Amino acid sequence: MDRKTIVTLLVVTATFLLFSSDAWHRVVRKVFGLPDPPKVTTLAKDSAIGVKESSKGTSTPKLVESVGNTVASDSVKKAIVQTGDTTLSPAKLDSLYKLSQRRVVVRTPDYVAVVGAKGGRIEAIQLRKVVNHAGQNPWILPENRGGALGVKVGDDDLSQETFAISGTVADTIDLKGTDSVALRLTWTKGPKTFERQYVFRADRPSVGIDFANRGWDNPAYKLMWDAGILQIDAPGPKIPFGPPHFNNLVWKDNEDVTSQGDGKPVSASGPLSWVGLRSQYAMAAVIFPGEARDGELVADSVGHVDSLNEKSFKWSFRWRPQAGAEKLELAITPLQVTALETWKVGFEQMLFSGYAWFFRADLWFPHLCLFVLGMLQFFYKVIPNYGVAIILLTLAARAVVLPLTLRQVRQSKRMSEVMPLLKPKLEALKEKHKGDARKVQEETMKLYAEYGINPLATMAGCLPMFLQMPVFISLYMVLGRAIELRGQPFFGWITDLSRSDVVLEAIKVPYVFPQGLTVLPIAMAASLFGLNKLTIKDPQQQSMVWIMPIMMFVFSGSMPSGLVLYWTVSNLFSMTQTYLINAGPLPEVASGKPRVHNGVEVKADRSKKKS
Repeated sequence: MDRKTIVTLLVVTATFLLFSSDAWHRVVRKVFGLPDPPKVTTLAKDSAIGVKESSKGTSTPKLVESVGNTVASDSVKKAIVQTGDTTLSPAKLDSLYKLSQRRVVVRTPDYVAVVGAKGGRIEAIQLRKVVNHAGQNPWILPENRGGALGVKVGDDDLSQETFAISGTVADTIDLKGTDSVALRLTWTKGPKTFERQYVFRADRPSVGIDFANRGWDNPAYKLMWDAGILQIDAPGPKIPFGPPHFNNLVWKDNEDVTSQGDGKPVSASGPLSWVGLRSQYAMAAVIFPGEARDGELVADSVGHVDSLNEKSFKWSFRWRPQAGAEKLELAITPLQVTALETWKVGFEQMLFSGYAWFFRADLWFPHLCLFVLGMLQFFYKVIPNYGVAIILLTLAARAVVLPLTLRQVRQSKRMSEVMPLLKPKLEALKEKHKGDARKVQEETMKLYAEYGINPLATMAGCLPMFLQMPVFISLYMVLGRAIELRGQPFFGWITDLSRSDVVLEAIKVPYVFPQGLTVLPIAMAASLFGLNKLTIKDPQQQSMVWIMPIMMFVFSGSMPSGLVLYWTVSNLFSMTQTYLINAGPLPEVASGKPRVHNGVEVKADRSKKKS
C-alpha cells in the first residue's frame, strides 16, 4: 500500500471520528440554531415507572391459554399481599383475588388484546396480519412485565388495583366485519371512582380509550407503559452491518417526531400529540386526539424483554385534562408506510431518521428513504419481484449520473492515452523552470489545455459514486426497517432480500461469514475487482485494485442481500459502460488540439486541399 493510500485512509478515519463526536454536534447545533437533544436525567423517585425486572428472559405469552384456569390454593395469602387488608374474611379475599386474575381476550382481524382486571391494563398484544420467521403471529407485549396503560390519578396509583368488569362479558370475544365492543372497567374506593373503557373495533387497528373520574378535584392523569415492546422476529446475534436491532421510544410534539434509542433515561416537557414504542417492524402508540396534551414525559430502559436480553423502554406521561373525562386511542400496527400514512398524525416520520450534523440530514434523509421505498413499490407493481425492483432502481440511479460518468470515463481514457506523450514534456518543463514552481504550474496547465485533458479527471471520478451514496444508504435503511421488503425473495437461494443470502450455515467465519457462507458478496467483490482493473491505470494506485474488493467483501458478508445485489449490479453496469467506451475510438477534441493514438501524437495531413 503506497503512502498516499495510507494517508487517505487515515484522513477518512479522522474525519469520521470528528463528525461522530459530541463537540462537532455542539458546533453544528450552535451554527444552525438547533435545539439541544432531550436532557438525560436520573428519574425522580416519585416519578419512577416501575416494575421489578426479571433477570430471566420471557417466553411467548400464554395468557390466552390461561384464561379460565383455577386459582392457586394460596390465593388468600396473595390477596392479603395485594390489598394490604387483613380484616377481610378469607372468602372475600379469595373472591378479590379471583377477580384480580380475570382476563378478557378480544380478537380482531388485526390483533389480539388481553385485558386484565388487575390495574385495568392491557396484558398482552398479538399481531394477526404478520407472521414471524417461526411461522407464528408474534406477541409484541412481553408477558408478566407490568402490562401497558396503567393509570395514576392524582396521588392514587391504580396500576396494581383490582378493577371490576361491568356487565356480563365473555372471557373471549371475537370481532369480525364491522363488529365493535366496549369493555368497561371500574375501580371504587370510598367516594372515589375511576372508570376506564376500552372500545375494540373489527375494522380498525386501534383501541379507543375513555377515562372518567369522580371524587377527585381536577386530578392529573399519569399513563404508564411498563412492559416495553418485543420484536416481530426473535433477535439473532448482533453482527456488524447485519440486521438492525433496536427498540425506540418515539413521540411527537406539535411539529417534530423524536426518536430515542440509546437506552438512557429521558425526560421531556411540553405538548405531545402522541407517544409510544417501536421495534424494527411494529409500533404501539397512544394518540391524544385534537389538541396536543401539555405534560411531562419520563422514560427509562427496561432489559430482558426477550431471551437474548433485548432492551426496550418503559414510559409514563403525566398531564392534567381540561375536564375529568379524557379520550385517547392506542394504535397497534406493523410499520407499513401506507398504513401509517392513513393515520394522518405523522407516524410515517418515525420510520427513518438522519443526523442533523450531516448537512441537516434529519430534514431531507427520511424523505429520501421514503422516496426510495416508493420507487421500489412502483417497480414492484410493474414486475412483482422486489429483487427485480432493486435492479431497476440501480439502473435508474445510474442513469441519473450517467452524463457525469461518461464525461469522467472519456477524460480518463484520453488522459491515459496522452500521458505517455506528455511525460517527457512535463519533465522538460520542470528542468527548464527549475526553482520556479509557479512557472512550472502555469506551463503545465497550458500543456494540459493544449492536449484537451482535464488534470482533475481522476479526482472527479469519485463524484458519480459520491452522488449515489445517499441512495445506497437509503436502501440500506429501507431494507432494514421497511416491513414491505421483509421476507421478500428474489430467485433461487435468495429467499429474503432483507437478510444475508446464506447458502450454508455450517461455514461461519467471523467478520467475513458470521451467519454462514454467502454468494452475493463474492460476486460483488469479483465485479468490483474487474471494474478497478478497467479504471485504475495509475501505477501508484494499483494497490487499490485489490484492497477495495477485499474491504467490501468483508463488510458485505452480513449485509442484506438486497443491498449487495444493488452494489453488484452497479459494478456490472460500470464495467460494461467502461469497456464500451474504452473499446471505441478516442473522442474528438476541440479543433487545433493534438490527437493521440496509443501514446503517439497523430498530426493532421494538411497537404490535401478542401474540395
